[in-house]
Amino acid sequence: MSANIGHAAHTNSGALILLVFFSSNPIGTILFALIFLAPFLNIIVGNKYIVSKVVYRLVKDKSESTITPLLDTVLTKFKNKQPDGIKKGADLALAKIKLLNQVKSEKGNKLLKKVLSFGLKKIKLDDVDFSQNHVDFKEVVKIKIINALHNCTEPSRKGILAILIFQWIFLLLIWIVKF
Repeated sequence: MSANIGHAAHTNSGALILLVFFSSNPIGTILFALIFLAPFLNIIVGNKYIVSKVVYRLVKDKSESTITPLLDTVLTKFKNKQPDGIKKGADLALAKIKLLNQVKSEKGNKLLKKVLSFGLKKIKLDDVDFSQNHVDFKEVVKIKIINALHNCTEPSRKGILAILIFQWIFLLLIWIVKF
């Protein structure tokens, strides 16, 4: 990397050395920097994958024993504070915000509260007419949250594999460019 630089590499400034490396071999320097940034991306994407895997297993295997009781208590407390029910679309947005605050203020497992908050953010209540007598707000919200969590929490390794493939492509390009 320092073959075409000359005497400028003997300075003490790290930023100046990087500038000189970049000016002498821009493609190689960029590829070299990307190789060193990839492990940090692996850690970030790997942590995201691990959290999504834990949430997926929690929702898939233990939703009846962990998520549903917490959801029932939150919805019961919300229903007690709102006995007349939700009648209009504007009330739905306000109800969603109040439910999110209710979930966050509950005592219990932080992961479960985050999972429920995520599910509440994913559901749409606009398609349900709550003015009918036979529609129960508590049951509709509970079913929609569980379905939303089942549908959108499946983990994917695509991000990790993409980073690994890009690392190998960068290494190949460095070898081709004769860095």
